[in-house]
Amino acid sequence: MSNRTTDFLARFSKLGIENNISFSSQEILNDCAIGLDGKHRKLVVLKQCGQFEYDWHIINLDEVLSCFIKKTYRGIKAGELKKRGIDNYLESIILRLEFLDHRTPIEISFYEHAVHKGRKVLELDRKAKNWQIMLSKMIRNQLQMIA
Repeated sequence: MSNRTTDFLARFSKLGIENNISFSSQEILNDCAIGLDGKHRKLVVLKQCGQFEYDWHIINLDEVLSCFIKKTYRGIKAGELKKRGIDNYLESIILRLEFLDHRTPIEISFYEHAVHKGRKVLELDRKAKNWQIMLSKMIRNQLQMIA
């Protein structure tokens, strides 16, 4: 494991400890880690911005309005879809969290074509869907309790 990876994982663990968060689910992605504390309804997002630079968020799920998957595709020329499926044009798979107070949404990248070059697309799509389902259930339950 490289020093960069070791530092990244140590920082992720430290964020949890410093904020009294116990991860019931976690995912380590290319340059991002997410961890869920289901009991306290908190989500930790740590993104690597540089060699040893990080951007992080601790999200209270009670403040989240919606959670959905956003897929972007590169340009498709006329007739190309007859030869190749749409997944061959996939650029990114992003899990997007929008907030009740309309602050800037948080986007978590699960797949980027430039990084993965088509590899692992099905696995990362499945992981993104699992997180979207899990978080959406927690958000919906909270919104139903408010109503």
